[in-house]
Amino acid sequence: MSELTKNLREEFKDKETRHIYAEDFLNTLIATQLKVLREDHEWTQTQLAQEAGMQQERISVLENINYESWSVKTLKRLAKALDVRLSIKFESFGSFLKDFDSFNRETLQCPSFEDDPAFQEKSAEDAASSAAIASSTPASHLRLINSPMMTTAATQRSLAFSLPVALEIESGKATTANQPLSVAETTPSMYRATA
Repeated sequence: MSELTKNLREEFKDKETRHIYAEDFLNTLIATQLKVLREDHEWTQTQLAQEAGMQQERISVLENINYESWSVKTLKRLAKALDVRLSIKFESFGSFLKDFDSFNRETLQCPSFEDDPAFQEKSAEDAASSAAIASSTPASHLRLINSPMMTTAATQRSLAFSLPVALEIESGKATTANQPLSVAETTPSMYRATA
């Protein structure tokens, strides 16, 4: 923890002070990340403006760390233009200290969908292994719950295909390395496979 962060811990004892710091840091974070992501795309402000359906002057204003009139609608437009996910959440002041200490270009970067490693093509070997699991797991053993997606045989097969190679599903139970896991422990509820 830096000396500055240690000082902030003391200053944050005052409610008004900690909220002023949080607002200023949020404005700086959003404006700076917007600029970093635009530069990572190797776009000018004009190019980002075209992608987001805005004027270049608007992008210039949004990249100013003193700007504070953010709207979720505008942030969503920018996220779509940059092909990234927008996340808005409430957090503790303890996370502020961590974010403040680690604030740099690298922590502000995030790949667009096209460059996201989670969505890169699998190697042929991984694809063959996943296909073997998908073909050995009857679609009747899988169904999506609490999901806005339609539950069809195709989505059931794609769910099985995307499971890790070492994971097998049998009657609502998953096993890996001979240790049983419930599917509920390994998947978020909206994508949970059940028997």
